[in-house]
Amino acid sequence: MILNQKSNYFLDWKEVFENENPIFLEIGMGNGEFIVHMAKENLNANFIGIDVSKEIFRKAVSRVKRSGLKNIRLMRIEGSEFLCKFVKSETLSGVYINFPDPWHKKSHKERRLVNEPFIYLVSDRLKNEGIFIFVSDNEEYTKSVWGLLKKFDNFSPLWDHGLRRDFPEYYKTKYARKWLALGLPIYYIGFKKTGNIEIPEYVKEYYPLLNLSKEDLYMPLVEFKIKKEKSSEFIKDILSILPKGLIYRDKNALIKVLDFYYNEESIIADIVCVEGSFRQRFFLDISLKKEVLKISIHDSDDPDPTFGIHKTLAIFASILKEKFTGLELLQNTTRIKEV
Repeated sequence: MILNQKSNYFLDWKEVFENENPIFLEIGMGNGEFIVHMAKENLNANFIGIDVSKEIFRKAVSRVKRSGLKNIRLMRIEGSEFLCKFVKSETLSGVYINFPDPWHKKSHKERRLVNEPFIYLVSDRLKNEGIFIFVSDNEEYTKSVWGLLKKFDNFSPLWDHGLRRDFPEYYKTKYARKWLALGLPIYYIGFKKTGNIEIPEYVKEYYPLLNLSKEDLYMPLVEFKIKKEKSSEFIKDILSILPKGLIYRDKNALIKVLDFYYNEESIIADIVCVEGSFRQRFFLDISLKKEVLKISIHDSDDPDPTFGIHKTLAIFASILKEKFTGLELLQNTTRIKEV
């Protein structure tokens, strides 16, 4: 029932559900009330529920277990990350988003899940005739999403104009019932995919996980042979030349060193790497074993091997090679071949 976030990319959903029934995804499932209702009413369909909150996720797991339903799978993960990593093109028959965080403050609106790149992503993952339903109690957010969808030629409204305030047949969760009982409005957006469009390059920059193929799913490393005699405090010598703070920035990415930790045999760098909308924090390990100096991701970590991860290792390798002339490159598996 619970899917591991560290599962292999592009899960075989036929294998996961043990059938070929249509698949529907709810992003931000909350306590699981909506998805359990939908799965119970549609036993010949499969449902995936995802949420990022650990506490809310536990509540959803408990509700699904109590239901005894076999056509639900859950994963604790962010929506766009799930779509990039675990869903192939033209897989889903429907996507539901119920009451997403509207991020009211103007300075926070960039944190909203649904924006133009996200519509491209959903469009790619939906089958033709697949539906996209967005429900919110925030009028401004709703109209923003509605305006975006109207710009896409490969989406058509499920009803007049694709926006409505009255949707009696749509299941009302406890939250929705309370909201309506106060006399407050709920807004519903419904569109259907009618054709395919190519994902633009800027969207792939915004979601760097889209650029990963099966051949890219390995963790890079760089190794040097130490040809000259090293000092008794070689690790401290290395530490003294390593930079803190921002070490790389371009229009779409930045890499920042937060801190270093070390012992006699290794240095661990605490790194933040931001690529488009995707942020990763991980530990880089610079370790010394006999006459070999190795730069790799620390064993305790397992970041997604995006270009930024490769770039981080290449930057550290270049710094060491420049400062210590007695290093001979033994191995470099990063995608940056000149270090």
